[in-house]
Amino acid sequence: MDELIQLLEASNQHLLAGMSALPEEKWHEIRKCPIGPSTPLEAVGRLMYHTGIHSGQISFLRKYGAVPQQELAKGCGN
Repeated sequence: MDELIQLLEASNQHLLAGMSALPEEKWHEIRKCPIGPSTPLEAVGRLMYHTGIHSGQISFLRKYGAVPQQELAKGCGN
């Protein structure tokens, strides 16, 4: 679990560094993407939406899943 948390923290830092380096005027420029043309601003919006979906799934599993709450807390380093 610690490795996953480290990976998440590293990916977050990578994303923040990339966002900070992107000039303001580039946020609205359409770029070619594997899923079709998109602006960086739209891509971040999709990322936020996607993350929200997973947050809801995790909340659902924590509420209705078979794993006791105490076991989940142990797995998260608490």
